[in-house]
Amino acid sequence: MKVQNDELNKNFKEINAQIDNALQDLSNKITKNLENTEKQIKTRIKEKKLFIMKLNNIKDIPNLQLRLAPQININCIINPVLFCLANLEIITEFILSEEKKEIFSKFVGISNFIVNFNYLMENIRNKNRVNPPFDLIHDFLKNYMNNYLTQDPSYIFNYMLSTLQNDIDVANVKENKFSNLIQNNFSMTLITKKKCNVCEHSEIVSRENKYIIDLFLRKPVIEEIREDLQSIFGSLLTNSNEIVNNEKCQKCGCETIRIKSLENLKKYLIININSDADPNNKMKIDYSTPLKFSIETQNHEHKKYEYELISALCDINTTNINLNVINEINKQSFKLFFKNFINDKWFKIININPEEFNGNIQAEISNYKPNILIYKKI
Repeated sequence: MKVQNDELNKNFKEINAQIDNALQDLSNKITKNLENTEKQIKTRIKEKKLFIMKLNNIKDIPNLQLRLAPQININCIINPVLFCLANLEIITEFILSEEKKEIFSKFVGISNFIVNFNYLMENIRNKNRVNPPFDLIHDFLKNYMNNYLTQDPSYIFNYMLSTLQNDIDVANVKENKFSNLIQNNFSMTLITKKKCNVCEHSEIVSRENKYIIDLFLRKPVIEEIREDLQSIFGSLLTNSNEIVNNEKCQKCGCETIRIKSLENLKKYLIININSDADPNNKMKIDYSTPLKFSIETQNHEHKKYEYELISALCDINTTNINLNVINEINKQSFKLFFKNFINDKWFKIININPEEFNGNIQAEISNYKPNILIYKKI
């Protein structure tokens, strides 16, 4: 009996020692993680202070010519897109940073998009430049962007963001805070599922990495309808052409429908409003702010996101016929609304120069036909 007790006591001691060691290892890991987190927070605060100090030396509003003269033969939508990007805090932080030098050191003597983009962004924020040149970036885009005259702003946004990230990938910089500048701030995952109408069984069809997300407006059954974007956001992710696809449920054999959802949202959410099914703008949207999302993770936890509207590019005719003619029309007809992250004020560009706007921005934007909406995570 004594031998058995001694053996049990020995086992208990070994188990207790294992538990103590495991707890100590866990404690050490937690302490290390806390130390690393504290270090990251202190570094980020230091970077933020330096960034704010640098903002005093640049223009509050990017100085980029938007209403182009008739004789200038360029795509008139490109400058408004560049303006929208220039007005984003993360882009400005990148342009003013020291870390970018490591990336640009890989492209000495090479003309590529990120070099031309940086040159333009620096100049339009320069207090000493009256008419910053934008011809170099347009020359580059004429040579490398398919369909330079496209009037689809979502295509232009996507090209610029994708090319910026590709150029950074080519530079192959390690442990640089901007190594994944675009991926870490703009990307999201679009999940496509097919769901049964009867048993509600669903399965994932695809996962796509996106920088721009399409929302497909519907032609109202009645003459005109006003909807709140928050309440109908999910349904607008799916093109009406995909709703009936004659696919059968693998579980019960009944018909399925396609549904889409978002995952892995980042700092910015760029939305392209596709109104092909509602060309006469009968579906009026209240572009509410904030937009709120509750997304289930792979661990079945719900991650909450909140986004505020910071920019809207409106009234662009995206028809692909007679691009030169439409380009001339869009040159004068587009509207731009943006929230300045430096002074937190809303501005509108209806004519030539930005004007401060003090009214209800959502109501104002709904008077026009938005093409691109940019939201920022709160």
